[in-house]
Amino acid sequence: MADLLFVAVIIAFFAVCVLLVKACDRIIGPDDGRLDEDAPAPAEEAVR
Repeated sequence: MADLLFVAVIIAFFAVCVLLVKACDRIIGPDDGRLDEDAPAPAEEAVR
């Protein structure tokens, strides 16, 4: 019975973590994946 309680607590913990991440994402907005907006574009391949 203790094992089932442990598994239930672990599942509840991760559910709360997911809800917290969703709440924070709602507050600050989604991450666009860019670290610096003024970063230069990647260099083109060298022309031979």
